[in-house]
Amino acid sequence: MVAFETGEAVTFTVAGATVVAVSFRTSDGTFSVSERDCAKLHDVRFETVSLLWDGLEKRAVDSKYAYVQFDMGRDSARAYGELPYVQLFFEGGRYSHGVLVTPIAKGGWQDTDL
Repeated sequence: MVAFETGEAVTFTVAGATVVAVSFRTSDGTFSVSERDCAKLHDVRFETVSLLWDGLEKRAVDSKYAYVQFDMGRDSARAYGELPYVQLFFEGGRYSHGVLVTPIAKGGWQDTDL
């Protein structure tokens, strides 16, 4: 579990190097990432997990949207010195979608849906 100063927390359930479940806990409830998207997550760099939101509210749960972002992959997955990263979006009190962002050039990134 990764807890944030705002009171929210993200819990990853991992089997081996693969993520089998992700839940985002707030004061309003717990929201789960789809099993389909979790199956695409592996080698999470837990030290990079962060919670981001639109910045208009004090807490992520009160904002229009929030997302959990983290680097993913082994060092051999680095391209142009960078690891891919994932963004898991929560909107309207539920998980909405995930995005994988991969380096494609020095300073260039490409995002694809999970």
